[in-house]
Amino acid sequence: MFPNRSKEYLAGCVSLIWMLALASAAQGQDYMIRASGVWQCSSQGAVVPLAGAHVDLINADIDIDTAGTNWDDHQMHGAQAAGFTDSTGHYTLIGYGSHDWPFGEKPNVYVIVSLNDGFVRLANQLNQDFSVNTRQDIHKQVGQKGQTVDIDIGTWTLGKGGEIAPPGQIPKANANPSECELWGRARDAVLDYEKITLGVPPPAGRYGIEYYWVWAGTPWTDVATTHWGPASYPILPTIIHEFGHSVRQAFDDAGDDLHFADDALKYIYGQMHSACYHSVGAFPSQFAFNEGWAEYWAGQTGITCAGNPANMEYEGNVAHALQILSNCAGAGTAFGKGAMLDVLKSAPKQIHTFGEFVQHAPWASQCAGSPGSSTGTTSSPLAQLNWQNQLTNSQPQVSWISGVLRTLGSLQQDLRRQMTVQRAAIDHAPPCLTENCTGMAIAVLRPVGTQAAIDVTALFQARIARMMSPPRREDLQRQLQSGEFAKTARDDKRAFLFAVAQTRIRALERAVAALGPLERSSADVARFIGRLREEIASTRALLQRGDLPALLMQPPGFFGGNIVQRTGRGPNRALAPSRE
Repeated sequence: MFPNRSKEYLAGCVSLIWMLALASAAQGQDYMIRASGVWQCSSQGAVVPLAGAHVDLINADIDIDTAGTNWDDHQMHGAQAAGFTDSTGHYTLIGYGSHDWPFGEKPNVYVIVSLNDGFVRLANQLNQDFSVNTRQDIHKQVGQKGQTVDIDIGTWTLGKGGEIAPPGQIPKANANPSECELWGRARDAVLDYEKITLGVPPPAGRYGIEYYWVWAGTPWTDVATTHWGPASYPILPTIIHEFGHSVRQAFDDAGDDLHFADDALKYIYGQMHSACYHSVGAFPSQFAFNEGWAEYWAGQTGITCAGNPANMEYEGNVAHALQILSNCAGAGTAFGKGAMLDVLKSAPKQIHTFGEFVQHAPWASQCAGSPGSSTGTTSSPLAQLNWQNQLTNSQPQVSWISGVLRTLGSLQQDLRRQMTVQRAAIDHAPPCLTENCTGMAIAVLRPVGTQAAIDVTALFQARIARMMSPPRREDLQRQLQSGEFAKTARDDKRAFLFAVAQTRIRALERAVAALGPLERSSADVARFIGRLREEIASTRALLQRGDLPALLMQPPGFFGGNIVQRTGRGPNRALAPSRE
């Protein structure tokens, strides 16, 4: 098992020595907060604990009433200000911090949950860790110096399972999962692998799911990442099938990603297929083995094809034969799937067909019921899946994405109305005096925060609008086979994320400019401007190194269409309204 996974079971277990040391460091200068809560995952009507997810305790350092965007929020200090939910979705985080003038000294506290356990990560199409937060129900100005103050964040539920079902209708059993369910199933697949290998992690060293809002095709997997589109696939066994691809391809390339890219191009892995589909191209056995292994790993081994189970140019036959070999593995070797993994591990870059696999499986020659026998069943050949039926940019998806764009458009209008009111309020703010400049400082900063929200919302709108025009199927096939697709998508996402980070820098620069006329009148303003300039310099240095800030801005309340709501009350707290 992975060391950071153990935090799932140790959340909140902090030693007394550490607690005393941290309290001593924070006493007199910061506020100590212990925040507890529960995260749950909803998908297609079922609600389950969100186990193993990463959680962060956040301090909103800039006016929290400005547009609701996170343009200058920070993680609270302390080793326990970040952690993981346990098997029941519970967590306890402990952090310390204070708040900048002019918005009050005590911290404003909320929690972010990310679908990332340190090994299994789900990212959105913008290549950000998928995360949601409780900022809509922020705990304002909390804490007491010299004491640890307990905050009940409450029970929160996220998810949107069945989002492509028509309004008012119950989603089908195979409706697309919510992001949190997909991540949880992928995590289960990795944990099941570790049970087989007695704790040895999968060969890629990580496993990622990239969840696309618009995707022209079925899920596909490179060495370490599954690319998942929002069409209605049965989540099981599809995610296990895709994880099986990662396992085989990582053992095969042994750290040389160029090997996988070469295989994918040579053997034309980028084809629509089914159990009894015969691959195009000159290497049908290689294609069949690649898909047959994934079907074997997912337990889809009951179909044989072409009236001849020994024909290893059909993936259904390969999966069936691999299951026979797996059942034969016994004395003197690992059992079942463990033995099969040992074969792949023993011969990197050498196993691309069933015949080559048999050559490296020492027990294969003694295996009763080997391929070609009457073992198994024979099915009629299945037609190749039709491209048009696989395109997810169909009317339900276009409707859903259009709804997201309309929501962002309405948000833009609301933000601009706020901006008008906030700019007018500056004329009525109290003057900036040497002894007190708080009112005027807040007044000039509020439209800065709102403009930041407008700018980042516009970026998201433009990005999502581009997703509405996926490549033609011919272009997609060519891009997949050449490797151009992955590079173009990666470069585009990276450029977007850096644009978001640059938007935050511009917001901080506007804040400095807005406060500039007040700097000579107030020492508080001068100190605050100094802090903002340091933040600008450190963020620029980060981007110049090719890195991104830990927290990136988002449009206010935007979670990619997910429903995020508080479903449990905290002490003396009213139930927060849901935000969809």
